[in-house]
Formats: sequence, structure tokens, C-alpha cells
Amino acid sequence: MLQNITSFFGSAAFGLLLKVCTGIAAAAFAILGVGAETRDKDGRLNTKGWIALVGILVAALLAIATASYEYRAEKQKAQIAGLAEEAAKKESERLALDVKRNLYPLKGRTLAFNLTFDKTSKIATDYTKTLDAAIAKDPECKKTKLFECWGESSGGGSLYHIQATSPLYPLDGTLMRGGIETAA
Repeated sequence: MLQNITSFFGSAAFGLLLKVCTGIAAAAFAILGVGAETRDKDGRLNTKGWIALVGILVAALLAIATASYEYRAEKQKAQIAGLAEEAAKKESERLALDVKRNLYPLKGRTLAFNLTFDKTSKIATDYTKTLDAAIAKDPECKKTKLFECWGESSGGGSLYHIQATSPLYPLDGTLMRGGIETAA
């Protein structure tokens, strides 16, 4: 029951009731003040004058209460609208991300594969000379950014990783690049 009472004071019906009471009180006490003798012969307020004065003050207090109630209600509406707008924005961003993920499923992904070749083959001869020279300068990958050390192979040799953006990656049109593209 207490919850019903407190929810009534926060409802639109309470705001309407407050406005109606304010209007009725203002009108009734204004009519009383206009239509009645409010002062006695000495110029002091008589009983009807005091009633009219108190009534006008009550109507003023009700008007202030109505204004503060409406301010609080509008503030709550704006806050709720802001929360709803923020939730809609987050949902829109999530949907846009889902659409992008479905349209570009491989964007941001990297592909790694091992390429095994005979260093003495005609395709790899020139490329391996360039690669051997670069690795010989920094076999432990401490200074270079041209390649990365990836550990040791099962045969005991070192494994290296060369990014496609590295100058060591085979150039377009070379036999080695053609072999890589064919293998991929």
C-alpha cells in the first residue's frame, strides 16, 4: 500500500491534481478577497481578510509545488529519453559491427603458412642468396625488423618469419613470388 501511495505522488495524475487544486484555491480566495470586506474601520485585517490572505499564500505555495513537480517530472523524462537514446545508439553500433563482420569476415585476420622448398632449385636460388645475406647479418633477430626469429625446426635449424610487408618478401613478378602464390 505504501508503494501505491509513493507511486501516486510520482505520477502524472498527482501533477494534474496539484494543478487543479492550485487553480481552485487561487480562484476561491481571490473571489473571497474581492467580494468581502477584508478590513475593519481601523484598517486592520478582519477574519475574512485573514482567511483571504492565508488562502492566497496557500495558493502561492501550491503553485510553487506544482512548478517544482513539473520541473522534476520533465527532468526524469529527459533522463529516461537520454538513456533510451544511448541504448539505441549502442544497439545500432552493435548491429553495424555485426554487418561489417559478416561482409568482411577475413578483414583483420592474418594467414600464416609454411613454405618448404629446395634452396638449390632454380626458383629459389636468387631469393635464398638475398635471404641468407640478411640472416647472416643478424641471425638472432636482435637488430633487424626485416624478419623475426620463430624458434628451431625439428632438424635443429633456425626458423624465421618474413612478413609480406618486409622488403625481404619476394617481389611481384619473381619466380619465388609466383611459387608462393601458387602454393597459397
